[in-house]
Amino acid sequence: MLRVYIADTDSSFIARVRQVLSRSRGIEIVGTTDNGRRALKDTFGLRPDVLLTDFQLPELDGFALLKETQQLSHAPQVIICTHFYSSDCMEFAFKNGATYFLCKPIDYERLSEVISLCTLHFHGEGTDEAAEADQHAAARRLTLQLLSDFSISPALKGSVYMVEAMQCLLDNHLLLRNLSHGLYAELSKRMHATVPAIERALRNAIGIGYSHSAMKKVFSNRPSNKEFLEYLYGALNALRNRDSDHHKL
Repeated sequence: MLRVYIADTDSSFIARVRQVLSRSRGIEIVGTTDNGRRALKDTFGLRPDVLLTDFQLPELDGFALLKETQQLSHAPQVIICTHFYSSDCMEFAFKNGATYFLCKPIDYERLSEVISLCTLHFHGEGTDEAAEADQHAAARRLTLQLLSDFSISPALKGSVYMVEAMQCLLDNHLLLRNLSHGLYAELSKRMHATVPAIERALRNAIGIGYSHSAMKKVFSNRPSNKEFLEYLYGALNALRNRDSDHHKL
């Protein structure tokens, strides 16, 4: 059972999240609060697997809460849900251990899907599977960082698919050879979405990213889904190798 704790000053937001997650098997809400200091205390005591929090909280804001919880021996995966969207906020969140950054108003029906992407971290603790899960969790953070560099918001469905696509490719890079029958088919099984819906969501996210200057510095023309996924996978591996070399020093 995946244990979720919610910290948010909007009681209607908490109520809606409760309603949606109550329909999700394998997810349990273990506590809620509108106070950052209380959230930190409860995170220490209740040991939730996932902390869903806004940045705007009294006594201890979400920025400080994120940093404090990541120092715990049982640090939760943190999903930021906030109206305060900016590249600086996203950069802070990812540098300080956040797993996802969702912009309000969020798509509530997708929330359980996003939360479920955190589950790998909690399977097989103390085993080879745990080490593999940690590698996948790190890859998710790096993928989100790469997407944020291209102004592709984590709130986009295409962004969620891209993050999961990189997970698929880490397991089997040959899926890139044939998108429809390879990568898209695997994504369809994992994300319970149709291949056409996945293709459209990716194309939309890439289009939004290409409207900003950062992507135009890399691609002279708007990239196809395959071109962008190939670039993203290559960039991800480069970052993973850099981090690996850094840890060896």
